Amino acid sequence: MPHADFRAADISDTWRDRVTAATSTVMVFTPYFDDLIVDILASSSLHAYQKTVVTDLSPRSGNQQYRRQLEACRALLEADIEVVSLDRLHAKVLIVDAEPVTVGSQNFTRYATSSKETTAVTGKPDPAFIDELNSWYEAATKVTSELIDTLIDALGETLTAVEEANAALEEAFDDAWAEHVAAVERQKRNRSAAARDRVRREAAAAQFRATVARQALADVRGRIEPLTPSDPWDGRETFRICDRAGDFTQWRVRDSDSDGDNGTHIVQLLAKRMYPVVRLDNLRLTFTRAVKTQLSYARFGVNLDGLRFGDHPMDVSVTMPRDATIAGNLTLAIRPAGWPGRERVTAHFLFDGEDAALVATEMPAAPRLRWPSAVRDRLDDVAAVTALVGTSLTPFKFRTLDKDRVNAEEFFPSVGLVRLVEFHGRPVLAVEP
Repeated sequence: MPHADFRAADISDTWRDRVTAATSTVMVFTPYFDDLIVDILASSSLHAYQKTVVTDLSPRSGNQQYRRQLEACRALLEADIEVVSLDRLHAKVLIVDAEPVTVGSQNFTRYATSSKETTAVTGKPDPAFIDELNSWYEAATKVTSELIDTLIDALGETLTAVEEANAALEEAFDDAWAEHVAAVERQKRNRSAAARDRVRREAAAAQFRATVARQALADVRGRIEPLTPSDPWDGRETFRICDRAGDFTQWRVRDSDSDGDNGTHIVQLLAKRMYPVVRLDNLRLTFTRAVKTQLSYARFGVNLDGLRFGDHPMDVSVTMPRDATIAGNLTLAIRPAGWPGRERVTAHFLFDGEDAALVATEMPAAPRLRWPSAVRDRLDDVAAVTALVGTSLTPFKFRTLDKDRVNAEEFFPSVGLVRLVEFHGRPVLAVEP
């Protein structure tokens, strides 16, 4: 393509600028789009009849966000913007004032703005190219609001089932991928290789660390938002990053023995694991599931079996009270592993993310039992208490997580700053409004 400027970056700002400057027509060819295209076309002062979107409305094109495309299509039609559908369309082209502006891989979706895309920004128009696209437009079929309403109504349950299946597929992949990456890293550490191979691996590792270091942040701002913005009836809310450059699973943490800004290291959290998080304003604790863009779940208790506390394994029930001022913010009910009775030694701690202090201890009314006294004696040992609290706050994965109970708003502030601290080497998220 003559006089093209090739870019390997998000091109949406260029789209918006060129559409805003349009003087006669705007035509978009794209198989996939969402409300991003609605916003971009709204930036033009042209009349609606001067704007056209050519797409492939069939789900055979493989759009995993099909509901969002139908909703965006409805918004375009409500604005009297022409939408036509052409079978097997896969091109992504923006034409302004009858001249091609961009040709590339990037779809007109918000997801694509964070993807790795390549686009050619064109200069001198190619008449044959324009003629071919015009023939595509002539061959396309007009889309109406009635069709979109029919599809949304008729396919509602099917779309929900597909979305749930896609979410389950993504979660299964993330788990499998995390285990694969961990296995690969273990193999690298255990492999005995020649000096040349060792140098090559070290160089690759250094490059990876540098890449992660460029992306990791010391703190990330988030806010409570609807879990599904496109569905006003959903009602569930999540704590989502404010800046798309943020990441709740990659953190830059200052070294404990460093006084300057240069002594830092990178902490990578495993996706879909439950991590402890403490609010610094009221010291309330919870476990939350860490994914890249959001923290959706708050769970205030878990049962842990077979923890080492002293010379014997113990079963520990962990609860996190709503009011940290009464008896601390972390309660551990301790009993010997497999103990059949209801007796427990209950220890209340105040934990601020970096230190844990024993506030109170409750002993069972069972004077003949010996193990409660042994547990109480261990609670007088600072090192043992630190190890117990750290083990109780070790990241874990629920065997079954009630995914419908998205309750981030029960714990997180409406807007807050999140950072990662380490409690004796264990990651703890800390959030303050």
